[in-house]
Amino acid sequence: MKHLGHKFEVTSNPTWCDLCGEFIWGFYMRQALRCTYCRYTCHVRCRPSVSLECSTPTEGGTIFSPSQNSPDLDTSSSGHMTKEEVRRAVERYNSETNGLVLQLQSDGESFRGYIRVHMNLSRPVTVAAGTRPLTLYGSLRINDQEDTIKETTSFFLPRDTIKALHITSDTTVREVIQALLKKFKVTDNPRKFALFEKTVEQEGNVLMRVLPDTEEPLHLSLRWGPNNTQHEFVLQENEFTGEIMWDAFSLPELHNFLTILDREEDEHMRQVMDRYNTYKEKLEEALLGVSPAVQCSA
Repeated sequence: MKHLGHKFEVTSNPTWCDLCGEFIWGFYMRQALRCTYCRYTCHVRCRPSVSLECSTPTEGGTIFSPSQNSPDLDTSSSGHMTKEEVRRAVERYNSETNGLVLQLQSDGESFRGYIRVHMNLSRPVTVAAGTRPLTLYGSLRINDQEDTIKETTSFFLPRDTIKALHITSDTTVREVIQALLKKFKVTDNPRKFALFEKTVEQEGNVLMRVLPDTEEPLHLSLRWGPNNTQHEFVLQENEFTGEIMWDAFSLPELHNFLTILDREEDEHMRQVMDRYNTYKEKLEEALLGVSPAVQCSA
């Protein structure tokens, strides 16, 4: 199925549509399409409206899959560190750094600093076409879908774009993702993305760990040390390969999902009923065409 250079094939993995922004459930076949070249993903119903040409992955960029054997790290934050331990850790970090420093706050246990995030996205992002960005959850709106598409544009972000973000030690992974999308004026749902910890072992093996929403990246950066070359923060698409963790979504998101699911259920039921009604009509036409003599002999 060719369209603007895309080679679309049916996919059933739960994900978000790159055109309308709605969630794709993957409950039944031919609900979603994915380009085998650039991984552009959309509803079957959205394919005629796709206007972004296919783009093959740029050189030097690799999409890493979450590791089954990712390191079991202690992800505890300042709750297990005394003020004195935090002060010593920050001082040690600043004494060894060749670049960015951490700033200890007046409370003696929180601190501020920069993290660098590698934007390793394989699929396009949707951004506000004007100067005023749409809300981050705007892509979940059920109504005004056509207006949303008109007010946005999509493009492929260059692989391994690096963005520095100034955060506090209390900033969570979910807040980091939202801040990154806001800086780029990305209107895609934040749940479409996940922040990973990339670890390069001495043997050259690459391990990818999905960071939980509540983890605090600046504490992790402090644990890595100032001049570390073994670890990176990487933003990638959040591809669901197993059971979806519904408790990770907010109540407004879950209500929107229910609305979308009800609408898609009604549409799927209508398609099934139309198909069976067509079969029944053909059978009735065939019965009318059978002569009485044939019916009696039968």
